[in-house]
Amino acid sequence: MPFMGPEAIFTKMLHVETSAGTMVFPSNLVPATPTAADVRDYCEGEPFVYSTGDLDCERHEGWYARLSAPGYLDCTDWTGPHASESDALAALADLHDVCDKCWDQCYLDGDSCEEDS
Repeated sequence: MPFMGPEAIFTKMLHVETSAGTMVFPSNLVPATPTAADVRDYCEGEPFVYSTGDLDCERHEGWYARLSAPGYLDCTDWTGPHASESDALAALADLHDVCDKCWDQCYLDGDSCEEDS
């Protein structure tokens, strides 16, 4: 059994462009019109700000997924938005190169879960 398991939720997330790439986190953590100061605690890198002073960000609603270790703070970044829970979980498995049935790299030992189906 893998250490981390899948987690999928339907929610609104904020996508913030930074010097380290796009950071995705729950939008309810910041004000409706966030500033760079509002998002720094949730981002790697420096948030991009337009010449108008507006933060380079967008809110999206949909299915998001990540791998999380129950009882620990360990987790991967959120991926999404996706149209359905199954789409979100399939994209998560593909992103992390794991089987979407057992959430492990079962195919490495030659006994893939898909062969047992």
